[in-house]
Amino acid sequence: MQAWFSTENGGHVQVRVAPAEARSLYARGATTIVVDFLQHPEVARLLSHLYSELGTPQHELYCSVYLSPPGVGTRMHFDSQDNFLVQIRGEKLWKLAPVAEIKSPNRSFVPAVGKLEPELAAVVKRFPSKMPKNATTATLKRGSVLYLPKGYWHASKTIRESLALTFTFPSMSFMDIALSHLRRRLVSREEWRAPAVGLTARGSPQLAALSRLDALLEGLGAELSSLGAVDFITT
Repeated sequence: MQAWFSTENGGHVQVRVAPAEARSLYARGATTIVVDFLQHPEVARLLSHLYSELGTPQHELYCSVYLSPPGVGTRMHFDSQDNFLVQIRGEKLWKLAPVAEIKSPNRSFVPAVGKLEPELAAVVKRFPSKMPKNATTATLKRGSVLYLPKGYWHASKTIRESLALTFTFPSMSFMDIALSHLRRRLVSREEWRAPAVGLTARGSPQLAALSRLDALLEGLGAELSSLGAVDFITT
């Protein structure tokens, strides 16, 4: 269970709390209470059904509960996973817009934090700090369902005390599948587990390390050329 607090600069701080502390903090207002990994038979059945319908391999499926008082919201950001938002009680306003700078990001990003992770920085140098002009608005009321794909800017504000569920689906990418298969294949081999001694040195130690890595990569390339797609999902 977590309590989300708003900061003076518009950001958020997340703190793990006990149930009694959560009730006390929520009663004071300006705090969203979040319960991750909700365990319930109906939720488990729905997650299983949605997983089957989506047809994508998943890192981990889970459902979270969000309880928010009026006036509280989330700052603009985008996620690296798909979400289904289900409004159980109350009313919440959402602003949404596709991220134009990158498609299918494999990392989440919050402009208020400002620092890009290396895998995002390799593709994009800068993101906007404000919601794009083509953003749309959606008001979720009791019974409303919103599909929020990965790589979509979104921000929210609670209008009336809100109780909502978020079903999160961090689908694996083709890159994830390939890298996962390679790691399983290489971890059993002593030559690949060996320390990369000399690789960041200078002179002959570095040349020797580079030569060794070249030999390993040459052998791996020949091995991979004999594999098909099925080999990556069945081993």
